[in-house]
Amino acid sequence: MESLTARFHKKVFLPYLDLLKAQYRFHPTFEHAMRMWEKKLTAEELVNGPYLEKSQIYALGESLESLSLHEETVTTIRKKLDGRNLYKHQSDALKLLLGGANAVIATGTSSGKTLCYQIPILDDLIRNPSQGLRAIIIYPLNALVNDQLEEWEQVLKDYPQIRFARFTGQTPASQEDYENRLKNKYEQQLQDQGFSQHELQREIERRLVKELKINIPNHLYHREDIRQNPPQILITNFSMLEYLLERPIDAPIFENARLNFLVLDEAHAYRGVQATEIAFLIRRIKDRLGIDNLTCIATSATLGKQGDAKSESKVRKFASELFGEDFNEPNPIYGTTAEPILNQPSFQPMVDQYINAASALRNDAQADIKPILGINIPENNIAAILSHDNNLYLLRKEILTKPRLLKDASQKLWPDNPDAEDGLQALLEIAALTKKYDDSVEDLLPTRLHYFIKAQDGLHICLHKKCPGRVNEKPTFFVSRKNGDDTPEGYCPECHRIDNKSKLVEVVSCRKCGYLFGALQDLGPRRKQNPEKDSNAEKPYFDSFSTELGWAADSYWSYLSVENDLPYPAQAETDEDEDDSSTNLFKKPAELQWCIVCGKKKDEGAGDNCQCEKPHLRNIKIFHRQCPHTDKSIDYSNLYSQGKILLTRCPNCGARNALGLEPVRRFQESDDETGLAIAIPFSHFQVSLLKGNEKQPRKLLCFTDHRQRAAAFPSLLEEETFTHDMGHKIVEIVNKATKPIDLIRLGEHLADITDKESKDYDPDFFLPVSRCPDEKLDSKGKRNLWIAETFGYFGIPDAARESAEDFGLVAVLYSIKDNEKATFYTILKTLKITSQEANAVLQILLGFMRQRKAFTLPAGVEPDDPAFGRVLADIFFAKRKEGIHNANGWLPRLNMDGSYKDNYITNYLRRLFGLPPDQILTLAEKIWDFLVSESLLIEGRGKDRKKWKLDHERLHVVKPTIRYVCNRCGIVTTYSAKNVCQRKECIGTLDIKPFDTTQENIIALWVAGKGELRFTGLKSEEHTAQISKELAKAIEEEFRGEGVNLLSSTTTFEMGINIGDLQKVLLRNAPPTSASYIQRVGRSGRGKDKNSVAVTLCRRTKYDADAWSNPPRIMSGEVRTPTVFLQNKVISQRHFNAVVFAKFLRIKISDERVLGAVKQKCRLEAFLPLESRKSIPEEWKQCPTDLFLDFIEWLKQQDEMDIFMTDTGRLSISSILGFDDGKEDTCKKYEEVLDQIADEMVALLGERRKLQNAGRDKEAWSIGNAISNILDSDIIIILAKHGFLPRYAFPLDVVTLETSRTRWSRDEDVELSRERGIAIAEFAPGAQVIAHKKVFTSAGLYIVSRKDIPDRKWYFKCPDESCERIQTGSTRDSLLDSLKGHCPMCQRSITAQYIKQFVEPFAFSVRFDQKSGGSARHRKSTLIRQRQSLTHFIDSVDETDFKDFRLFHVALKENGKFFRYNLGPENKGFVLCTECGFSAPHRDYKANTKHESLRVFSGTKYCRNEKLSSKPIAYGHGFYSFCLVIRPSSSPQSVESMAFALQKGLCETLDLETSDIGVSWRWLANKSTRTGTEIILYDFTPGGSGFVKEGFENWEQVVKEAQTVCEKCNCDKACYDCLKNYGNQSHHENLDRNTVNEFFK
Repeated sequence: MESLTARFHKKVFLPYLDLLKAQYRFHPTFEHAMRMWEKKLTAEELVNGPYLEKSQIYALGESLESLSLHEETVTTIRKKLDGRNLYKHQSDALKLLLGGANAVIATGTSSGKTLCYQIPILDDLIRNPSQGLRAIIIYPLNALVNDQLEEWEQVLKDYPQIRFARFTGQTPASQEDYENRLKNKYEQQLQDQGFSQHELQREIERRLVKELKINIPNHLYHREDIRQNPPQILITNFSMLEYLLERPIDAPIFENARLNFLVLDEAHAYRGVQATEIAFLIRRIKDRLGIDNLTCIATSATLGKQGDAKSESKVRKFASELFGEDFNEPNPIYGTTAEPILNQPSFQPMVDQYINAASALRNDAQADIKPILGINIPENNIAAILSHDNNLYLLRKEILTKPRLLKDASQKLWPDNPDAEDGLQALLEIAALTKKYDDSVEDLLPTRLHYFIKAQDGLHICLHKKCPGRVNEKPTFFVSRKNGDDTPEGYCPECHRIDNKSKLVEVVSCRKCGYLFGALQDLGPRRKQNPEKDSNAEKPYFDSFSTELGWAADSYWSYLSVENDLPYPAQAETDEDEDDSSTNLFKKPAELQWCIVCGKKKDEGAGDNCQCEKPHLRNIKIFHRQCPHTDKSIDYSNLYSQGKILLTRCPNCGARNALGLEPVRRFQESDDETGLAIAIPFSHFQVSLLKGNEKQPRKLLCFTDHRQRAAAFPSLLEEETFTHDMGHKIVEIVNKATKPIDLIRLGEHLADITDKESKDYDPDFFLPVSRCPDEKLDSKGKRNLWIAETFGYFGIPDAARESAEDFGLVAVLYSIKDNEKATFYTILKTLKITSQEANAVLQILLGFMRQRKAFTLPAGVEPDDPAFGRVLADIFFAKRKEGIHNANGWLPRLNMDGSYKDNYITNYLRRLFGLPPDQILTLAEKIWDFLVSESLLIEGRGKDRKKWKLDHERLHVVKPTIRYVCNRCGIVTTYSAKNVCQRKECIGTLDIKPFDTTQENIIALWVAGKGELRFTGLKSEEHTAQISKELAKAIEEEFRGEGVNLLSSTTTFEMGINIGDLQKVLLRNAPPTSASYIQRVGRSGRGKDKNSVAVTLCRRTKYDADAWSNPPRIMSGEVRTPTVFLQNKVISQRHFNAVVFAKFLRIKISDERVLGAVKQKCRLEAFLPLESRKSIPEEWKQCPTDLFLDFIEWLKQQDEMDIFMTDTGRLSISSILGFDDGKEDTCKKYEEVLDQIADEMVALLGERRKLQNAGRDKEAWSIGNAISNILDSDIIIILAKHGFLPRYAFPLDVVTLETSRTRWSRDEDVELSRERGIAIAEFAPGAQVIAHKKVFTSAGLYIVSRKDIPDRKWYFKCPDESCERIQTGSTRDSLLDSLKGHCPMCQRSITAQYIKQFVEPFAFSVRFDQKSGGSARHRKSTLIRQRQSLTHFIDSVDETDFKDFRLFHVALKENGKFFRYNLGPENKGFVLCTECGFSAPHRDYKANTKHESLRVFSGTKYCRNEKLSSKPIAYGHGFYSFCLVIRPSSSPQSVESMAFALQKGLCETLDLETSDIGVSWRWLANKSTRTGTEIILYDFTPGGSGFVKEGFENWEQVVKEAQTVCEKCNCDKACYDCLKNYGNQSHHENLDRNTVNEFFK
């Protein structure tokens, strides 16, 4: 039996490496490079860890009997504790709470925090079980509510008089609804299990009866029951509690309430605006119930810093402001670690003894290890033996008090022992067996292993001829630019060791043949875009190189070869090269001398040249430039648009680029590629070895902070595993077959494997959602789906994927009769070819047709089936294309002079027979005539006559008898003639090479079914805020069971959720805070088996690289305490709105019953002005025509005493300057929202009439349905969405991407919204968004009525690149007037041409017409995204507002104005049609052309607004917030460093996260001279969080902290202890704490 770390290395890390390596090829020429790459790409290079962390074991406290509890409480809890005492932190908290005090319980995960509030609530209700609401427990997430409900069921099952209920959006409406939901769940579980309809119904009823029998009677399962019999304990989330306070139908829940307890779980989660929202909500609860005091409890696994008096005081202050109650010492209550016990006599075995004992147990699980360990005690079980082990005691007592590297921990036990790590591994292995063989004992050392794995950093070559690393004249390679602490980044460490300088050059590899080339970044285009006028050396001359390639999107690369070390391959002669953009350089590469010391070209001519005294020059050949260059001109394409010329083909094998990807790639993986490579083996890994044949669920929880990466990952993973799984199944089927199997039968075999009724059923083999149609299929439909997949699998060029055919594991045979073979041989026999080779030629030529999908399809398979991807399976071949639609030409197009350019057919024949072009053309024509005349092809019908396809009935799959591999391009094939490679333009030779399991990569072994590790498909789902709550709950339940193997989440699964047996967590990036890391890894190891593994993938960002270098920073960092800011006017106003509107609803609907029976939904219809309802058909109306609930008129009659019951309620609105001011703002906003809705409804009614008049009844019905939905909408939900009522989510200013025909149409699964500043980029026209395995492409703005049209506003940006001042205005003229003809900063003359338009969008939309449903299935592809813009401070500050401090002038501005904008690709802006909402990047729009309506409602598909304005617009976002405007008394050397130093100082002063404070800066005089600087620190929360206001009041302390963090830090320039943080990664290279120190000196 191997240790956990050894098994992880073998079964996770090594397969991860193999999956990464499988993406790369090495040409035989570079075998030495491959060996060095494989030797250096190891765990030592990529892994930091494992870090060993012992799971917390808490100290026991007092007994239940010692507390003043009712005896029934003691009896109940004693059962739950299973005989043990309370933990110390539990008894400490109970003493406080039972004494009537409030408590903050901040102990670790799985520490029993729930009991701390369950016990006092239970005890109170046992003593006094009278009716009425007594306790409210609030959780931040539904998943937490569902999780904790089971806990309450266990506690209260014996107390029928104590009612409890969960009330969330997932709570059923009635008993009927509850039972129907159960039936639906059972039906889904039982589908495809072969039940007849009658049997299915009987089984569902049987399960329902069984479920209802075991239901606990005091658990209220639905809303009707909760309202009729209000529970004493209500479990909910904060957003639902808001609805309960608002809705009249829920008023009975609060009647006769005598609230004693209010619990907030995961209190650390309420940060910033959310903490303030919750604080207002709590005050409203108190006011509603007429109470000023109650017992308040906050729980958190991570809050404050234990033992730090200042931090603990901050926690108490936060809790007091959150609840509006006093929290005194000893709060907060922290956990106390249990002291380990060492039984006597004790022993201290040595390393070899543990190794021998572990070995003995591997061979015999019952082996007696006491003699081996030298332990002499009577007991024989492992737990008893180890209780006498002093080494284990030291680990628990002293060594593992914090996470520690495994190797460091082992050295603590056995210093200087080279085998110490093996000894500790053996000890852990033995300790793990205590739980494996005896469930009754506690884990002696339950541990969590933390691995940090960094991304591959490329492959780099040293070109120095005298490099000590050269072996046999072969160059040395490195897998990183950073090699050792002593060697400067980007330089060869071997040369550095002998005091030589040699810059490393990054190497790229052909994706297909593996030939290696060098790459340099050309800095010319970058300098052209960002000219620095004061530096001649950085003018945008061509061939100004950098060895650091940078990001592909921002950089231009030149590809090169180097004499001997990276030799340029011989070029095949072909006429086709004439139109290749790379031709000139391919045939005659640009030659120049390049210095490896400085990285510059030889000092000749203009430009960035070598100035070294002793240059070391190498001759390089540049064969491609992404920024093309001629002798006459240089084309500096725009960087923003990535307008570069990509390499079209590999100079060695001729492989072409595909899907916008160059044929070469860096030795680096994308975030998705590394995620897939680790997720596959990690999901299959078993943390704990189970007994016997027990099977551990393949369950993995993944986190990422990027919403779109989280959403895309499930589809990518299912696609990735499915492709390899399908290949494996095909190989299995073919190997068992005794004769060739046709594609239809092969597809039917695959369908059988997925059929639960089939004997061949395999639950781990399934079709990804992306390949399934939306509609449900019958058995015949499923069969046809798999047949389509089979045809699709064999109908893709070899360059597109790695299939069983590509590995030579199966061969596709086109069935040809003997007489047909003989006829074909007569065409070729004069060309010195055997009949066997002639048959191979024919199979190869027909294979070219098959791989272009030129085959007929069987009945039931359609050309547009998802299996065929983006290219329909409707391709033909014609003799010559000559303009024929959807056809390839067998013969190439002839030029006027009779010459031609080779296609695949003629290129292969030319290389095979070496004939002149005219003879090759004649031969190809003869072969075509043969294929047609002998009916080997099927001619199309009707319009497709004279076009031919392969006959699908002739396509068979067989097991190959021989396998060939090209010695140049590496292609694998089972057909060969004259050993000529079939890849176009390749001049390699085919060699016989059987499939060798020791040589093939892990993907080939997966498909072949060989090798030790066996992987299968993984069912994966997204869990983000983009999916609906109902869908999220269903996915959670599937994950808890075995229906979902992998869950891809953002922060929605981060807190408090218990998945029981979950033991593995994957973090796909380093989390932004310690709190996030602790919470995420804390989801694992919460079950019976506490052992777990957490893996963090560290990307190539600066932040992740630093996290990899120093993991303890995020593993054990302090979690800062949130802050409440009750002075936020925006939030305060919304809660005031909620109070008065709820009062209005209760009076009108509950008391006066103006709408009749009180219902859950407060139907919008009665709130709309009477005028807007006149045209509504009578059948849609449900309220009297003359009934209008006039909220505004009612509110005008109210005074403060009518609304608030307590001082708590009245004080909560102090920030809105008074009751009357609040009423005025309420009326204004309410009227604005209702007018907008009414206007949209009138517009929709008009569209409906037009559609009816045009006879388009189906679409008219759709619009009518939308209008009906408007009338039927819940007024409370509508007002919340429009920001009138609280939303309980940051951001407050939300923009949606509408995915249905109207915003009132129902989309049950997807809810896409973003803060406006983010939406203007993520939802901008042309951008794509993934949600629930679908891709939504934004196509414009949602415009149905005039209220949807955003106002055009104007902005000015100074064109001087050294200034860039921005200012906005509501009109063009007013903005021009305010500028007074010149830039207010640099005084440059300004005219109207510099004034540009922008709009602030309300909602974006996908295209929705008769053909488009607004979305497409997500397949493996690159999403179109747009860049996020910077935040600009655009306000002015009066000089009199500044206060003088030492070294700084500082002003506090309460409503500082900020601005963000997006100008789209190439910064050219967008076009916008305000008629239909169509919008597109301006670069893609042709002026004065028609455009299709974004949402086709009536008339033609083209919008009536035929001519769009040619003037581009930007999408913008302006907002106001509290800000500090800081002017240093003299300009700092680095403004960035000073800005982030002050941010750090403010955060240290107020104990904040840096993510709470925004940073901006601008120059008041001239950017190039960097004089007159303003630094702005602002609250991220619109309306303010109070942070910068408090910072202004403590400015001297802020400066002191900023100075201290820079002076006391020991780093060279910047680190995470001083200036760096997650949010300023783009500035990391410019940060230098020394410049801050100089400023203060």
